[in-house]
Amino acid sequence: MVKAFVKARAERDRFAGLNEQARRLQVRQEMIARWFGMLMTVFQAAGPALILGFGAWLVITGRTTAGTVFVFATVLGGRLTGSLTSLATMHVNVTGSLAVFRRLFEYIDLPPEVADAPGARDLGEVRGAIRFEDVTFTYPGGGRPALDEITVDIAARRLSTILSADVILVLGHGRLAEHGTDAGLLDRGGLYATLYQRQFLAQDREAVPT
Repeated sequence: MVKAFVKARAERDRFAGLNEQARRLQVRQEMIARWFGMLMTVFQAAGPALILGFGAWLVITGRTTAGTVFVFATVLGGRLTGSLTSLATMHVNVTGSLAVFRRLFEYIDLPPEVADAPGARDLGEVRGAIRFEDVTFTYPGGGRPALDEITVDIAARRLSTILSADVILVLGHGRLAEHGTDAGLLDRGGLYATLYQRQFLAQDREAVPT
């Protein structure tokens, strides 16, 4: 579809924009994580020092004993600091996970780019061929239609559905190999004639009773 509608450059620019947005978000996330880690490291290093300093002031003023300050600083202070660090890290992980899930749900809820028009009819049973009648298509911002009231028949392996077409396009290896009417292509003896002979000879063999 990208090649058919010559949208390679637009899709490449869109993909580059999405990559740039993802890169900025990743850099921002890493910077926030680094700053948060640094603050937690400073808190772990400065917390016991502040506790010991405050405890020393309490001991000097006679409000507590040195043993109480030592127990509080080594046991309670260490456990409290570790618990706070764990809770803060968990909060960062939960916040990041919520942001990821929100982005995923936003992407899932996006409306499809290709959707049926209001009041579109059900396709029903497919019989091996599609016919587009009076098709007109204009690129966004284009001055004139790229396709102007053309009719296209698409056959699925059965040449019998296109024998009366005004123009038959034959594709081979992803390229336009031949084009013309049924009689003209058969007289040319190319790819279309080969496919024609293979298909109708096979049908004749199946029809012959054994």
